[in-house]
Amino acid sequence: MKRLSLLIAALSLASLLPQALHAQKAPISGVWQQVFMERDAQGKPGLRVVPVWKVLGPDGRFTVFAAVTEDGYGVITNEGTYTLTSDTTYTEKIERTNVDSTLVGVDNHITYHYFTPNLVGISYRLPEADANTHEVWRRVTFRMPGPRPRHGHGPRDGQRPPRPGNVRP
Repeated sequence: MKRLSLLIAALSLASLLPQALHAQKAPISGVWQQVFMERDAQGKPGLRVVPVWKVLGPDGRFTVFAAVTEDGYGVITNEGTYTLTSDTTYTEKIERTNVDSTLVGVDNHITYHYFTPNLVGISYRLPEADANTHEVWRRVTFRMPGPRPRHGHGPRDGQRPPRPGNVRP
């Protein structure tokens, strides 16, 4: 079963190869959400999001956090620093973790490659692991909110938006 899952993941990644050949280099810093490849009922590959995010700051610090419950409870799983070592590798040094205390202070050497400017695959080997771990991350993009379209919905200029039900000032 595990081999079948790995085979499906590898085939899904291979379907992105043409995009990978044309992908432009993008800075690794940013906010990333973990995803995995999955086929829908028609066999078409797609991305499913995982409630795990990694922030790689331009200052060389990183934080990984996860949403744990449906009511929004979350946890910071790892924090530390990272150093770019080449165009395709960086090293994380975990300073704090809620996952595995034996990782604190260990250099985690990560290899990465872009499928697209906003989709990256990474691989690394944890201490005492028999094989590399492979993950896929999608860049989270942010926009400043602008004016809403006025298609007959929403407040007009100068009006307050309606309050949701049962909310009092």
